[in-house]
Parts: sequence; C-alpha cells; structure tokens
Amino acid sequence: MSWANSVRTVLLVCSTMMLGVVVSTVSLPALPGPA
Repeated sequence: MSWANSVRTVLLVCSTMMLGVVVSTVSLPALPGPA
C-alpha cells in the first residue's frame, strides 16, 4: 500500500502549497510592505 501513502503525501503537499498561495494572495495586499 505504499502507492496510497505516496498519493496521500502528494495530495497533502499540493493542498498545503495551494493553501499557502491563497493565504499569501489574500493577506499580502493588506500588509504594509515595501511597494
């Protein structure tokens, strides 16, 4: 069942990256940064 663990890991990494991108996209314009 190692393929199931591989698929689960890939899905977890992809969803984590997508969540990070969404959070960055939403929160970056609200933060006072060096524009």
